[in-house]
Amino acid sequence: MEVDTLCLSNILEPRLQARGLTKALSKIKKLNISGCEELTSSLKNEDGCFPQLISLVRLVIEGNSALVEDLGKELEALLQVPILACKLEYLEINYCRSLSKLPKGLSQLSSLQELYIRQCSSLVSFPDVGLPPSLKVLEIRNCDSLMYIAKYQIPQNLKRIEIWRCGSLKSLVEEENELVVSCSSSFSVSLEHLWISLCPSLTSLSLGGQLYRALKHLQIWNCEGLELIASDRFFHDNTNNCLEYINIARCQNLKSLPEGLCHLTNLQAFIVRDCGTLELSQEDIRNLTSLKELEIGYMEGLTSFPPNLTSLVIYGTKSCKQLWESEWGLDKLTSLKYLSIKSEDPDVLSFPPDGKEEMLLPNSLTELIIDGFPYLKKLGNGIQFLTSLQTLQLFDCPKLASIPEEGLPLSLGKLRIDRCPLLQERFQPGKGRYWPKISHIPFLKIDF
Repeated sequence: MEVDTLCLSNILEPRLQARGLTKALSKIKKLNISGCEELTSSLKNEDGCFPQLISLVRLVIEGNSALVEDLGKELEALLQVPILACKLEYLEINYCRSLSKLPKGLSQLSSLQELYIRQCSSLVSFPDVGLPPSLKVLEIRNCDSLMYIAKYQIPQNLKRIEIWRCGSLKSLVEEENELVVSCSSSFSVSLEHLWISLCPSLTSLSLGGQLYRALKHLQIWNCEGLELIASDRFFHDNTNNCLEYINIARCQNLKSLPEGLCHLTNLQAFIVRDCGTLELSQEDIRNLTSLKELEIGYMEGLTSFPPNLTSLVIYGTKSCKQLWESEWGLDKLTSLKYLSIKSEDPDVLSFPPDGKEEMLLPNSLTELIIDGFPYLKKLGNGIQFLTSLQTLQLFDCPKLASIPEEGLPLSLGKLRIDRCPLLQERFQPGKGRYWPKISHIPFLKIDF
């Protein structure tokens, strides 16, 4: 049985001798080095193990900054012997806390496709010569000193970037000069997925006002300093836009998105949460005909939604009047399956209100969430019209005390109630007033 994985953990010796192990090492495809602080890259000499690793495709280094630095300094010499360079596809560097800069030799790894860097708190920048052009996946986590990931532009073949908790990150690229911005290749890279979270110093995603042309998935969370996604005309001018998913949350300084959101003809999910004064165009939202999932804050005067929605979340609803008077036209959203409404409306005493037994919501709904209604006292009889409803969740309705005498829809398979003390008391197993009306529901989660 051949072994293709080697793990070196907490070795105190400064070097390993590979004499006599040439054949075994030549089969190793995965090498993990963890906690070997004394281990140095001098092992690459003829008696060391690195020159023997001719099949190595995956390398993980944890807790050894010196090893990363030494490997980088001597990498070019090592690459003259066609071994490590042409095979290594995966590199992971973790907990190298004194590592301040990735070595220039990294760019010579011509087969490298995935690079993961985590918990390297002193890392400030990537090499000026850039990352390997073959790189497709880049993930960086908990590198609090990192300021940028490329000097001028990201690798042309990079498809996925994930950056999490990098407090000093200001931009993806360090410099934006006229030559770089005017060169179309600078933003015609293959990047499809961009996820950035907990980077409070980040101010802009754009390269000269441009996003990356092939981008499909954009997710930005907890970036309080972010002011610009792209230039105002970007969505207008970018007729080949591939964006399918936009998720932006808790970016308090983001005032607006580029004009022409409706030009994103492939957009299927648009989610914006807790972004302070961010202004959205009602007309643009209505005209997103391909949209399936929408989550936004309450917009006064909004009269309709994209016609093909399957999921809708509205929070901060100050008034439900438009809903009750059918101005939102939710009953016409015949594909809608998931609806969540969080409201502060003091006038809502019944959901739906008394005298509104007609269909205010589409019969296609399979999940309904009612959240944060401070004066809601009862679920109205109109809830009975939701004959496809499978899941009902009621949260933070302190005065909610009753449900229809006819009970809840027979289709219901899951009922969850939290922070609704009056109703929870009446749902107590065996003794609550409404227990006989809900005891048949297969899944009950009631927080007493």
